[in-house]
Amino acid sequence: MMWEEQFATLSAVAARQSGLITEAQAGRLEIDKPALLHFAESALLVELDWAVYQLAWSATGPRYAPSGNSPA
Repeated sequence: MMWEEQFATLSAVAARQSGLITEAQAGRLEIDKPALLHFAESALLVELDWAVYQLAWSATGPRYAPSGNSPA
């Protein structure tokens, strides 16, 4: 799959989840870690936490994204 096809697939799934997607979900879509890193370096994705990504234009605020620093 080419970059464009991978990102279109990734975007469609993330859009149904308020712009969030995990590395494991991407893997099930056959999108590997190097592709995720490429999208992050291209400012299409933002890595929020370990293996959790958000579409750069998502309206979901960081408050609702998982974080290892959240109070319990």
